[in-house]
Amino acid sequence: MTNLDEYIKTHRAHKKVLHLSPLAQQILEERYLLRDKEQKIIESPLEMYIRVAKTMALQEKTLKSQICWFNLFLTGLIRQEWCVASPGLMNAGTKLQQLSACFILEIEDNLEDIFNTLKNAALIYKSGGGVGFYFGKLREKEALIESTNGVSSGIFSWLKLYDTAINSIAQGGKRRGAALGLLPINHPDIFTWLEAKENEKQLTNFNLSVSIDDDFMKALHRDEEISLVSPLGYITSSVPARVLWDKLCSQAWKNGEPGIFFVDRANRDNANPHLGRINCSNPCGEFTNINYSSCNLASINLEKHLNFEKGTYRFDWQKFSRTIKIVQRFLDNMIDANELPLPQLQDIAQKTRPQGLGFMGLARTLKALGLGYHTERGRQWVNQMVQFLRKTAEEASIELASERGVYPAWRGSRWEKEGKALRNSCLLAIAPTGTIATLCNTSWGLEPDFAPIYRRNILGGQSFLEIDPQLIEAMKKLDIDTPELRQKIYEEGSIQNIKEFPPALKDVFVYARDIKLEDHIKMQAVIQTHVDGACSKTINLPHNATVEDVDKALKLAHQLGLKGCTVYRDKSRQEQVLDNCSLNTSCSECQV
Repeated sequence: MTNLDEYIKTHRAHKKVLHLSPLAQQILEERYLLRDKEQKIIESPLEMYIRVAKTMALQEKTLKSQICWFNLFLTGLIRQEWCVASPGLMNAGTKLQQLSACFILEIEDNLEDIFNTLKNAALIYKSGGGVGFYFGKLREKEALIESTNGVSSGIFSWLKLYDTAINSIAQGGKRRGAALGLLPINHPDIFTWLEAKENEKQLTNFNLSVSIDDDFMKALHRDEEISLVSPLGYITSSVPARVLWDKLCSQAWKNGEPGIFFVDRANRDNANPHLGRINCSNPCGEFTNINYSSCNLASINLEKHLNFEKGTYRFDWQKFSRTIKIVQRFLDNMIDANELPLPQLQDIAQKTRPQGLGFMGLARTLKALGLGYHTERGRQWVNQMVQFLRKTAEEASIELASERGVYPAWRGSRWEKEGKALRNSCLLAIAPTGTIATLCNTSWGLEPDFAPIYRRNILGGQSFLEIDPQLIEAMKKLDIDTPELRQKIYEEGSIQNIKEFPPALKDVFVYARDIKLEDHIKMQAVIQTHVDGACSKTINLPHNATVEDVDKALKLAHQLGLKGCTVYRDKSRQEQVLDNCSLNTSCSECQV
């Protein structure tokens, strides 16, 4: 045997069994599977996973090692024990070979760089990635432009230009572009930024966020003013911190934006301060890093690490450890297999070798273990799990460093100061996993399940009814699974007020809007404690939540050490990503 292709053919990898839900099959066919020039699908889902596993295994130095890791990678993928993020599935083993999901770009304050950054972003979107843009260096509206003796049109005009361009570019030709725009709280154009999405029909490709430092939070606590400072270096005005904060909370209450990025908290976990300061995150908020950083994401399916023993589910810590080490090596190989669209991106990726290892299926795992997402016992188990994930990922990166060397920018890093010889500067990032969790038939990222039932309309208006399978299983065990009760659950959007369910079950089967905002944030904080990247999460609020509730949530997020926080009040937008509904009600679309 002379190469990996020969091994794959000889050992009939294409005959392995892969079980997919109808929705997963359709998503793969619409978006992921390779096509020929006539747009006919030319691979099966299993062949896609073989392509991905082979691409990463080929980074090993010997044929023996390639065969070993190919089998480990493929087995985990087809058993749905973990999954790589969408660009890895789409592009591995293709001419494109761009495998990263997350990118961060900073826009310098000159016309040439504004358009160069937009061009660079277009190349990223074309190859399948999403971009976080830091707008904080651009001068404010009416600021002097010395070269023309004119004045600047301000941040909002450039934001609209970027949004229009992104709208014209599909990610890899397969999905719309995702973008985050971020502006510091003390920028002179901040009020315009806070109101930028008052009309939800504009800036539809951007999530907007505000960068807030510790000095602002101190001023808010002391009821002091802050200075609005031009990127050109002068103070334009002063404003009470409370006025800005109240405006931010009011806008977030209205439609969920802007979110908050606690920039000083993010920089306390900056692994490479000698290379630059962290100013921004990726669009979903799980990856925070320096300018021109990119990240490869993969998430472990916690639900697949449960064993059913004597009528009880138990978590298999040994299997979890093995999976962490396999995925950690997969991601390190992925960095070398990656072909990024810009030399600056390639340079930073090779110097810092960041990874985004995370998990999905948390909500279902907690329910299987009989632990309420909103309870202290639930948080204690999650703390144990994430601490285990962190420790094992570090051990795996140290082992890789002994084999392959530390990452090139290690000297001068936080890890050198701590005496940790790591292969990768960043290890964990908890992504939302919307699509890949659907492929693996589990719950999304660290989120609680949204509702007992909701309708997911995807791919040009096609609709799939989503029902919590664990709840149906519990109803059958209680012998209460009737069409009438299902209809009642659909209408309620919860089981908390339904008398047929015993209190013990209600304490476990909680959904996003059953959970108090404090418990949402406490769960995110427990996870963030052990994550050197960040956590993508939405703090769901009921429709009758107040601006004061938003104020409370965002302050608690800062107090508990979150790097970012996004709140969303139910039905605060005309078009809502997820909604619970009855069988006879049309409801809004869940974009996968």
